[in-house]
Amino acid sequence: MVGLTLSVLLTIFGAFFLLIKPPSRLVPKIVSKQKERNIGLWISLIGISAILQVNNFFLLLLIMTIYLLGKYKSIEGFVLMEEKKLSVACLQALILSFIKFWPVVFIFSLFSFLFFSEYSNQEVVQVLKDSSFDKQWVIILSALVAAPIVEEFFFRKFLYRVLKFNFGILLAALVSSTVFALIHFTVSSFFVLLVLGLFLCYTYEKYGILAAPILSHSLFNLLMIISILSG
Repeated sequence: MVGLTLSVLLTIFGAFFLLIKPPSRLVPKIVSKQKERNIGLWISLIGISAILQVNNFFLLLLIMTIYLLGKYKSIEGFVLMEEKKLSVACLQALILSFIKFWPVVFIFSLFSFLFFSEYSNQEVVQVLKDSSFDKQWVIILSALVAAPIVEEFFFRKFLYRVLKFNFGILLAALVSSTVFALIHFTVSSFFVLLVLGLFLCYTYEKYGILAAPILSHSLFNLLMIISILSG
């Protein structure tokens, strides 16, 4: 409980540096505003990493909401910011990109199988295998709809964008994808999820619409579900 409280305080304190009015008065003439923001980001990431250890994703969403209300004054303003419309041509290009990406998933899956097969699978994978048909549908709907929307909103729309603004595309993609892989708590699939996170950042950057990584994420989960149930 103490660890969780400290994690939340660290994250909120770090996020406080990122609001519209950074606390420059707290550190006058000691660091620049840019360094101030960088300090806040790293403190926030430490807090987020600690929260991941207790597996409480809802706390991350709460902190994100607090940040958005302070930064943009409304969630709606943030959601609609710089979003394009998903056209048929964009959807076709997205599917083609995913097809080209799939061999990379296969390579990293093979790597994980060869070197990390002794580690247990993600808990939800085992539940999906062992559950009745009724329970399986709940998991499947969550994996195809709820999880892609919630996770992409947090990891790409929020975390990736904040990191990109401060550190650039490459570091933002690497850090957000690493956190994305860690939150799934599975050593055996860590590298697969890491490259998936990088691909989702790529699709978001290329197509400029959150629907792109959401659809890609959903398609990835669909193929994984088919693989699990047929295995």
